[in-house]
Parts: sequence; C-alpha cells; structure tokens
Amino acid sequence: MLCVRQPFATAVAAILTWLAASSAASGLCGAQFSVDVTSNVVYGTGLVDDGDAEMDLLLDVYQPIGDPRPDKPGVVLVHGGSFTGGSKTNSLMVALGQLLASEGFVAVSINYRLFGDDPPVPTWMQQVMVAFGITPSHPEYPRFATAHAAGMDTRIAVRWLRENAATYGVDANRVGGIGSSAGAFCTLVAGMIDEPAFDFDHLEPGDPILYPTQSPYLDATVDLWGTLAGFNDFVVDGDDSPLMIVHGTNDTVVPYSEAVALANRATTVGLDHELWPLPGVGHGAPLGTDVDGEPMSQRILDFLASRLDLCRCGNGSIEPGEDCDPLVADPCCSDTTCTFTTDPCDDGQNCTWGDICADGVCSGTSGPDPSCRRTETTKSVLKIRNRDGANRDKLTWSWKRGDATSLTDFGDPTADSDYALCLFDGTDETALLAHQADLPAGGQCGAKPCWRDRGPRGFQYKDPDAIAAGVFKLQLKPGDQGRSLIKLKTKSFDVDSLLPFESTPTVQLRRLDAGICWSAEFHDVRRNDGEAFTARGD
Repeated sequence: MLCVRQPFATAVAAILTWLAASSAASGLCGAQFSVDVTSNVVYGTGLVDDGDAEMDLLLDVYQPIGDPRPDKPGVVLVHGGSFTGGSKTNSLMVALGQLLASEGFVAVSINYRLFGDDPPVPTWMQQVMVAFGITPSHPEYPRFATAHAAGMDTRIAVRWLRENAATYGVDANRVGGIGSSAGAFCTLVAGMIDEPAFDFDHLEPGDPILYPTQSPYLDATVDLWGTLAGFNDFVVDGDDSPLMIVHGTNDTVVPYSEAVALANRATTVGLDHELWPLPGVGHGAPLGTDVDGEPMSQRILDFLASRLDLCRCGNGSIEPGEDCDPLVADPCCSDTTCTFTTDPCDDGQNCTWGDICADGVCSGTSGPDPSCRRTETTKSVLKIRNRDGANRDKLTWSWKRGDATSLTDFGDPTADSDYALCLFDGTDETALLAHQADLPAGGQCGAKPCWRDRGPRGFQYKDPDAIAAGVFKLQLKPGDQGRSLIKLKTKSFDVDSLLPFESTPTVQLRRLDAGICWSAEFHDVRRNDGEAFTARGD
C-alpha cells in the first residue's frame, strides 16, 4: 500500500511532559536553547482545483534562541495523514520542532496539498496507478493521486529552506528531513529519488518550479513508519542521503516488511542507513518510545547530529562562520559556538594579571597588580648585592606588618598552590619585569620536600640548591592586620643586568591558583648602583 494514516495518537500531555524533562538535560553540543516559532510562512505555491487555481503553501519555523551560529543544520518536518488530512501543527511535528530547535537545529514543519485540494494528477502517476491496479474507483486512489503533489511540495520546501538559509541561520548544504507515515513517503522522495523518470519537478502538469538554483534533495532522511511503495529497487542508490528507518513490527497499516525491504535495498547498494524496529508496536509511536535502550527522540537526534554535523564547533577545523575551534586548545574560544570570548583566561605568564580574552588572544596586564596586599610604611625591606665571585649575588625581601592574611589565604603550597615572585622596575603598567622566580607546589628539593607545612605558623619553602631562580628560602606567616609576615632569601643568581634600577622597584609574591598577592613599592632608596640596592617600602 502506498500511503498510510497519520499515527493516531500521541497524547499532547505526554509529549509536553517529555519535552519538559528533556529540556533539563545538557544539549548534544554542550548547550540547550529556548525555541522561537514563526507560524504560517509562505514557502511556495501549488496547483489545485485540478490545475485551475493555485494555493499558498505554509510552514512553521522553529529556531533556537541565543545560538549565534550562522550555519546551523536545517530539518524539514512532514506530517502524516494518508494524504487526505493532517497538519504541520500535529503533536508529533510540534514535539519534533521543539526538540530539534532546542538542540541547535532550525526546523520547518510544512503543510502540503491534500486530496481535498484536488491537485492535478500527472499522466505518469496515472499510469503507475493503473499498473498497480488502482483506478478512480479504488479506495486507495485518493492517496496515490495526491502523492505526486505532496512529494513536490516537500521538495519545494527543501529548496525554500536552502534559498532562505542566510535569513534563518541555516547552512544550505546541511538540510535533512523527517517524515511520519505519508510524510515519510515525501521525505523518502526528497532523500532517495533522483532518477529522471521520477523527477517530480519536471513532469506534467506543470506546477511552478520555485527556487530552481537550489537542490531539492535531502542530506539526511528519517523515515518514521513509511514506505516507498515498491519503488525501492528502482530509486534507492548508494549515493542517496543517509537513511534512518523506524518502524513498528506490528504495523498493520504499513507492514514492517516494507521497512525491512527498504533496509535490505540500502544494504545491497551500500547506502549509509540504520533500521530501528519497534517490537510489538503498531503504526506510529511517541518520541519517548524505547528504541534498543534509548528514547526514539535520542536516536533521531544522534542520527541527524552525526549526518548533518550538528556540532561543527569542536571538530578540529574552522569552518565559515567560526572564529576558532576549541580542539586547538584556545582558551578564548567558546566550546559551543566557536566564537571568540571575552572571558577571563590564563596567558601562561605568572607575572601578568587580569588575564582576559580579546579578539581570540589571551593576554594580561604587565606591571604590578594594584590589588595586592600591602605593609605598613617602611616595614618592607629589599636588599640586593652584586658581589664578585661565583654564587655570591644575593637578594633578600622582608614584608613585615602586612595586611591581614589568614592561613587559608596561602592555600596549600605543599599540594596545589603555585607561587611566583615578580620584581618590577617601576610601579605601574609600564613597569618592566626585572626578575621572576616560579615556585611550583609540592616537589622535592634535594632529599626533602621543597615545601613544609608549619601548621598555624604557615608554610616554608627551602631549596639548598636554589634551583628556582636562586630562591633559597621563603617563609609565609599568617596574621591579623599588621601581624602577617613574608621573608624571602636568594643566592646563586646573576644580578649584573638587574642593577641599577631606572625607577621605583616593586616586589610582588603571587599565589597563582587564587589571584591573591602581596606587594611592596620601594620609594625610600638608600643605595641604587651597579653593586647594590637597599630600600624600604610599603
């Protein structure tokens, strides 16, 4: 039998409940969207009244709100109803439109000409019906007679979506289709039939050929309990669109054997396809129906997402409309839209601060961080000695009577709190970085751990070999306001290029995993030449 009745019965309340539950889950590509619906858009015209008049063809557009991608995949939805009834707003089409748009597709649900519209029947279609023994008095004649018009309207809708791709943020090269029952025949026509003998767009009786530069063929096809009515061996080839077939094994309207025959033909010609039987199910099923351990809705989404490349962002290459791709480990690339972000980031430089993304580049502000904690006036001391002989240069910094610092402010450098010492020649963003020492958490210094937990007295770093830029010892002591303390000593590092300072130096110690830092500027200079620097600061 060529055509079939609209699945009776998916309860609206059940679908709405299912949609509400599914919307709470994370999306296929890491995000889910609210949905905007634009109703009754004219996508074409078709001959009616046996060719004496034309009617507008209407569709509803389902779009994801907040998805900025200009090249989303599109899907044409085609309702069932035996070519004698049905509508673009039946519960299954509405549920599919909402589902697809929430995941980042743009879906259009179409109306098409039905038997009551009296579309003209082309000569070739009449000949096919006669060959099948279908005459005007046959009960199946209405469905056969209207199948040509419905198939043509579906192909016009595909062309319309490609023609208007830019308007709706669709990639014209990624358009799929889902049809149920009679609508499945229509999507199979658009996904499978490309032989000249079945080219509906060039056969009498001369329906308008709209958007002739656009392809009417689908890039992926989902057949829900439909059939090609015996045309399988004539029209299904290995280069047709990838095909997903879902069909109840107890279907008495379109026998399950039709699905098996279509799948067998696809196997024979090497067509990419999936067959999902619904054991014990008749003609039609809710989207929540179990399909081998997954809801049918998820099977459909997975099929279309893979065949239409839904998650282009993150596939390792940069396509038109994308700024970047997160697989190249760009911290400034959105992992859901492949567009540049303005998010905080880490530029990998321990002595910059306020790192943020700008035009795809992560960069921080040079110079001292003004938000660091300070000491009371003249209670910080910096001494540098440039002495002759190997391993005699030294730097000491004491930060006394500092701002209140709790033990937790220091984190846990024995485990996961990295530190960096930054010495700047200057006090503002133009200051040059003169010396840097990175002190990673944990680690071994000789035979002992580098960091020691001293309980309520804080932490101590000690390295006899002074491997980290000459740092020999660092003491971190918590305390109330005016009671906290930091002391640092170095040895075995070259200061020939460091002295003298051109401006007021600033020393900062930064805890890298929390954005906390301690700072002192040294305005009260006692000595500043090529051999030594001594100053007090705050």
